[in-house]
Amino acid sequence: MSAIHLVEKLKALSLAHEKISGTQGLVKQQTEFIKQKEATLALLGQKIASLDEELKHAQKEIAEIDLELASVQDQEDKLQKKLKTLKKVKETTALEKELALLARKRFDLERALEAAWNTFTALKQSIASAKIKIHQEEAVIKSELNACAKTASELKNKLSSGEVAWNEALSQIPAEWQARYARMLNSVTNPIVAVNSSVCGACFYTVVEKDLHRIKTGEILACRSCYRLLYNDAMCATLDATERQAAY
Repeated sequence: MSAIHLVEKLKALSLAHEKISGTQGLVKQQTEFIKQKEATLALLGQKIASLDEELKHAQKEIAEIDLELASVQDQEDKLQKKLKTLKKVKETTALEKELALLARKRFDLERALEAAWNTFTALKQSIASAKIKIHQEEAVIKSELNACAKTASELKNKLSSGEVAWNEALSQIPAEWQARYARMLNSVTNPIVAVNSSVCGACFYTVVEKDLHRIKTGEILACRSCYRLLYNDAMCATLDATERQAAY
């Protein structure tokens, strides 16, 4: 394989890897975004449950006061009936005192019941308004999650396409260069770079004269600093032009 072809294949391999890495990064971001939105959705659900529980508690308080008030009224009715049957002044006076206490208790319970109903009504309206806002937030989040599902599907297809391009580019490179490229890929994201003037295009380490001469004649050498594969753009262009002319 000629130098120009090898460089082009290695560059294609590097480009395919960059696309895969970029897509994987997007997939990770999308996954985190979905997790955050799902967590927010769960919190909104818990908030609705909490509001419902608060309303149930207010209803329970009304029921308890109502039950106690009914009990007091029942006691009053029984004592009123009993009062009609008494003839002794002492017994009548004692019963009237007991009725007065019950009447006071009934009055307090009626006021408490009224206050509880007012609280319940205000709370019900407040919760209804809060739920509207929460449901609106839920609708927005669900819409975002639907969009995320579509994006995730597109990213999956893009990732699959990138992997196909990677495997195709890899299959066209000699085994020796596949191994060298793979070793570099474990430490850097762009294993093959051009020489800029006389320095490495990635780490800017000055290429020694001997290596520079070999690279200019079309060889691919490792940088002595970052170990990336170095090539000469100008020479590749010249070789490419020569090959094209020879083909004609």
